[in-house]
Amino acid sequence: MNGIVVFFVKQNCFLVGFILCSGLHAEVIIDASFSNQIKALQPYQGEYAISQDLGKTVGTNLFHSFQQFNLGNTETAAFSGNANIQNVISRVTGGSPSDIRGTIRNEIAGANTYLLNPAGVMFSGNAKWDVQGSFHVSTADYLKFADDKRLYTSTEQGSQFSSAAVSAFGFIDAQIAPVSIQGHGLISTDLSRLFFDYPQIAWQTGLGVPEGYDISLLAGDIRMWQGNQTLFGLVPLVSMAAERGHLYLGAFAAKGEVSLTPTGLNTTGFSALGRVDLLDKTSLSASGQNSDIFIHAGDVNIDNSFLNAGQINFHSILGLNNSVLSEHSPLVTQLPGLNISHGQAGGNVNIQANNMYLTNGAAIYTGVSEAGQGGDIHLQVKDNIVIQGAESLISFSGLYSLAVGENADAGDAGDIKISADQLLMDNFGWIISSSLGGGDAGDIDIQVRELEMLNFSSINSSTDLRAEKNLSSQPGNIIIKAENIRLGNSSIVNFVTSDNKKSNVINIHADYLNLDNQSHINSSLAAEAHGFGGNLILDIKQHLSLDNESNIISLAEQSTCGQSGQIQINAGQLSIKHDSLISTETMGQAHAGQINIMVDGELMMDQAIINNNSELALAGAGTAGNIQIQTQNLSLLNGAHIDSSANQAQGGNINIESKQQLYLHNGHIVTDVRGGNDNSGNIEISNTESVILNRGQITAQADAGRGGNINIGSQQFMRSTDSVISASSRMGIDGKIHIKSPDTTLNPMEALDLADFTEARLLASDCQAQSGSRFVSGSLDGSPLSPEDFFD
Repeated sequence: MNGIVVFFVKQNCFLVGFILCSGLHAEVIIDASFSNQIKALQPYQGEYAISQDLGKTVGTNLFHSFQQFNLGNTETAAFSGNANIQNVISRVTGGSPSDIRGTIRNEIAGANTYLLNPAGVMFSGNAKWDVQGSFHVSTADYLKFADDKRLYTSTEQGSQFSSAAVSAFGFIDAQIAPVSIQGHGLISTDLSRLFFDYPQIAWQTGLGVPEGYDISLLAGDIRMWQGNQTLFGLVPLVSMAAERGHLYLGAFAAKGEVSLTPTGLNTTGFSALGRVDLLDKTSLSASGQNSDIFIHAGDVNIDNSFLNAGQINFHSILGLNNSVLSEHSPLVTQLPGLNISHGQAGGNVNIQANNMYLTNGAAIYTGVSEAGQGGDIHLQVKDNIVIQGAESLISFSGLYSLAVGENADAGDAGDIKISADQLLMDNFGWIISSSLGGGDAGDIDIQVRELEMLNFSSINSSTDLRAEKNLSSQPGNIIIKAENIRLGNSSIVNFVTSDNKKSNVINIHADYLNLDNQSHINSSLAAEAHGFGGNLILDIKQHLSLDNESNIISLAEQSTCGQSGQIQINAGQLSIKHDSLISTETMGQAHAGQINIMVDGELMMDQAIINNNSELALAGAGTAGNIQIQTQNLSLLNGAHIDSSANQAQGGNINIESKQQLYLHNGHIVTDVRGGNDNSGNIEISNTESVILNRGQITAQADAGRGGNINIGSQQFMRSTDSVISASSRMGIDGKIHIKSPDTTLNPMEALDLADFTEARLLASDCQAQSGSRFVSGSLDGSPLSPEDFFD
């Protein structure tokens, strides 16, 4: 935390100095590079006319060299030249930062605009980019061309003016000035056309380029703030836009070169990187086919701001208080802003950093409407990622990959891929890949050393829940690999589908996984859905812990058909406590999935449940599923139970192999059927050294159907007088009970306290202990044979 505070203090101090230094009069002064004198241009009606003859033309490149370059709120720098000019390249050599509060206009059709000032560049006020091609702003020390010639930003260096294309931006040392942007620039759209041209107006910005062109900011640090995200508090605006183009942000803190490619920023030589801050309702948009946002920095901090790279069409949208309302849903997902232009494929967001922060309502979006593939979000972070919302639902922060096309052939949402050392999600920090229509949701792939999710944080993949639309969209997979994972305070990893034909999965690999305080890992087959629920696969090498009403659930909701997903757990140790639950359950006609649990060491349940139930009390209800457990020791304490029961359907089977001990202290193993003609499931307990029932119950009871069979195979079997083993049927045929044990306590023992069984496993001694131990009673030398002898 101290590092962050120090950074902001230094950054703010620098900005104050930057503003003071650049608070000179607005002026454009040409240096003596191309003539024998310095010349201050005079504006005419606020416009500086910068014609081709004031610079140097080499092939299709037009070079300008300024001593100072500053523009006031009402001023314009207008570049002009021949139609064959492809690049207008300007450098500022005087050593003062450029303060741009007016308009930079390039009147040459299709020509790219370059502005280089190694002392820094700041845009604010009524800044506007009125250009016909791409726009590149940098504090680099030189510009490199395809023929290896270099244009230096210092007149003391020997520059070479080339006719070749620009190939790279170069920095000669670690003293690299920043680029700063305050606000969103001047919006010149006719607001009388607001409700006729919407949503196009909503994505106008003063700092943008024409469709299909790129924007790059390459500097030491990059800071954008006060984006002022709406017009009239209603219409969302962006701070910077490169629609159907690429948006590059590169922050550097060492010597090196960077080039721009369609797949990102290629860097060579940088031993340190700078910082990117997107703050206070700043918004970046690079949406449409082949569009991307690339950020390359040491630290990336996105606070109450958002990035959008995708075409999302919600039709009639009204943005209010960081929310989005749609004609198709009362409240879609309360997103703070979306690109609402129509059609085409979505773009990608790629961020490489040492640290990354999304806070106070910050969001990154990709998406697609109708046809086309949604863009991916790819975060490659060396150290920490923090996704932290405010303490209210309308100010959450997160990553969102969305598909909203309503036709059956609509496009799919993109994937979300995250790699980092640590990922912290807190206060409604969300990672979501979702389909709201006919397309499929994307995959979520997280690979970190530590994952911590707190206070209503969520990782979610879901599809449209409105079955009446008769769509068959598929959810994506959720794959998480980490050493340590903690979910606390109502956090959730969730998978919801309305029609899953691919048996998608939540797959979690970790050394330690801890769920606490009503946290959940869930897979749901939504109401009215058909198909298969997603499977839950947990591979936890050391310890899996569920505490305080935390759950791992695969659920088929009411009015479903098909099957809820399966749960497969492999763990070193497993503890389930205080009203926590592992469950596959059906509430309708869908069948409950299987539960398979393999624990190398101990499985301890204290006031907890493992169940696989059918809850519908009507004919045609889905069957309960089977439960398979393999462990060394299994303890069911204080009302804990393993249950594969049904209200009015076939009960599931329970198979338990607890190699050393199975201990029930007021615990229950149940496969009962509570109504109807269906049979109870069977209970099989095998390959166990010791089975101890202390106020325990093992029941496989039925109503009108047949009771289940109970088979217990153990070297030692003990039960208290108030323990119950029953395979009865109220109206039907009783099941069979078979206890196979060479050491069976036929005379039931009295009920004992739990403490009496803390070493119960020692009761079944091995052969060596039986043959090698002795208890010898002998008399003390010199003592009488009988106590009465003392009185003789």
